[in-house]
Amino acid sequence: METDYDYIVLGTGITESFISILLSANGKRVLQADKNNFYGGEMRYLDLNEYWNSIPNNGAIPQFLGMPRKWIFDLISKFINWKGKFIKLLYSSALLDYLEFRNIERTFISTGPIDTDLWKNNLKAIPKNCIEVIETNLMGVNEIDQSKNFYNFIQGNDFYNGFIYNGANLSETPFRELILNFSLSDVSLEFIKHYIGVRWEDTLSQNSLEVLMDLKRKMSSFEIEDYNQFIYPLYGLSSIIEGCSRLTAIYGNLLTLSSTIGDINFQNSSEKIEISINDEKYRANAIICSPDYAKKFIELKKQQTILRATYIFLHPIIDDLSKSCHITLSKRNINREHDIYITCLDESFSVCRDHYIVCASTVMESDNPEFELLSTRRLLGHYFKVVYHQYDIFDWDKSTVPNNLFITKSYDPSADMESIADDIIELYKEATGTELKFSEHN
Repeated sequence: METDYDYIVLGTGITESFISILLSANGKRVLQADKNNFYGGEMRYLDLNEYWNSIPNNGAIPQFLGMPRKWIFDLISKFINWKGKFIKLLYSSALLDYLEFRNIERTFISTGPIDTDLWKNNLKAIPKNCIEVIETNLMGVNEIDQSKNFYNFIQGNDFYNGFIYNGANLSETPFRELILNFSLSDVSLEFIKHYIGVRWEDTLSQNSLEVLMDLKRKMSSFEIEDYNQFIYPLYGLSSIIEGCSRLTAIYGNLLTLSSTIGDINFQNSSEKIEISINDEKYRANAIICSPDYAKKFIELKKQQTILRATYIFLHPIIDDLSKSCHITLSKRNINREHDIYITCLDESFSVCRDHYIVCASTVMESDNPEFELLSTRRLLGHYFKVVYHQYDIFDWDKSTVPNNLFITKSYDPSADMESIADDIIELYKEATGTELKFSEHN
């Protein structure tokens, strides 16, 4: 058995799996191992039996729910922006040969309190084509007029590294400084926040060039009428991870589950690392792992706890025209410090039978999961069943990390894959010393 590798990857989450096949595609010898007996790590899925058995005193599964294997509950549900970075990664990894997608019908954001009988008046749809942008009631006439110069600026320029605007290099200028030039109102900024589809605090601190290129890419989705910017794979996100495992075999590399991960010798960083897996000694130039494995080697500091609730609904949560949707409940509308993100999938995604799978996620602000998602309950109404999961997000002192150990980030509560794509791209560069080259198809 081969014992020398270029990289050893610990974990089979979507970040670790992507890194593994991207390295493999570039001719690297990769060994991937997971201590669990299933793929996916925190991003695993449950079938109906597993879901049902995780609810105490639940009795037998009702017959009207159908066959358990027809249900796929992604414990972390994130949509893919078809103009975003993650779709580029799918092209570059050849994974699209193994996947099929459907479009998410609508994206909504809250614009006012949703704990009243008039909540539907305060839940607005994000525009999905040029006509809807003009007619949107997310912004008033004044806000639309204020935003016009900003959107013309984005559409009228081809941004590049070193682009100068009003004497400022946009590669070095935080986005919060650039937007001061356009006198945008809070309402307009809130619209941009949800249109970009990322965490607002991170966007404001990002360099302006990255944000503008992201906005320009997403605005181009308006060129296609009647399509929302989000898509989701048939059979769930687990199909992406399973596709990664197939490619691992095609590239001739090794992936093992139910692995016992032993000690790692980092003593001489100029030589290969030695690690024990299933009582066998392996050597590699570097190790890439999730925080769950890294805590054996360095001290991790818990930053936040993410709450995710997975519901079964017997009816559409909005209306019959939005059977699949993405909803953001803005923190300022629900008296919280963090937004709540909601995804809804119907049977057209081959993840359930006749009914709906709804996932809600946020950052924990108390010790009571039901209280955390009280706004979700008020909005969505009666659900059939719910399962709660909690995950910790960690940080660490980078000065304590050996040079040849690279740690992936935990999954944030947002409902799209762009933050995961950023982590994959950044980690690939750190581990290889080279920029990831995207496929020419995109």
